[in-house]
Amino acid sequence: MKERRETRLLPIAITSRRKKGLTQEMLSELSGLSQQYVSKLERGKRNPTIVTICELTQACSPSFRDKPRPDK
Repeated sequence: MKERRETRLLPIAITSRRKKGLTQEMLSELSGLSQQYVSKLERGKRNPTIVTICELTQACSPSFRDKPRPDK
């Protein structure tokens, strides 16, 4: 069975969070995801969607963070 792209991209998002010095709590505030969900993603207990990966990546990127986000 082929591994999903989202699963392969998750380690990149985790590494980005750590390199930027963000805690899971900080990332959850920036991304709109709960800290518990972020923790489960990082421990492999949940499978991310491509939307989740985008939210995590945007939260870690200053160029996206400063731009207004549409209401969910």
